[in-house]
Amino acid sequence: MAVLRWSAYDGGAGWSHRDQARRGPDDPARRPGLLVREGRGPVKYTAHVTGREGRWWSVEIPVLGAEAQTQARRLTDVEAEARDYISVALDIVPSTIEVEVVIGDIGRAHDVQRRSERIRAARAEAQRLEQEAQRETQSLAGELAAEKIPVRDIATLVGTTFQRVGQLVSGSAAGRSPEAG
Repeated sequence: MAVLRWSAYDGGAGWSHRDQARRGPDDPARRPGLLVREGRGPVKYTAHVTGREGRWWSVEIPVLGAEAQTQARRLTDVEAEARDYISVALDIVPSTIEVEVVIGDIGRAHDVQRRSERIRAARAEAQRLEQEAQRETQSLAGELAAEKIPVRDIATLVGTTFQRVGQLVSGSAAGRSPEAG
């Protein structure tokens, strides 16, 4: 469990000059009101993307209250903008902040985050399957060519053009060692 504590420095009456001199310039306790996190890893905050306002995305950080709002020009900027807002609002070091971005419904588009995650997962799976199909196509084309099967027939079997089979076969032949023949 993470423990949060406020530093003892209160901006004027806290540390003596001698205490401050013993601390390095990067010591968190030298910054007024700095939230120091003892323990492991960053503190996680949730930033809710609530929609567009003109050319900007509206972002709310509910844990900081109803007025905790910021904006970002692009969705890719939301995490950094939220981190900066939290850092300034709580006066904590940005590297101690982890932001989870949650995208709500946007106008008539519902379940935006869930649907976009499904789309990205499907694209990644399609890319993986395409790479697997390419490897298998090259392997089978090479094996059939070694059996002296005509390039046009290989193309029919693997579902591509005879020109592509020619490339695959010449590529696999170039990759073979001289002993393999």
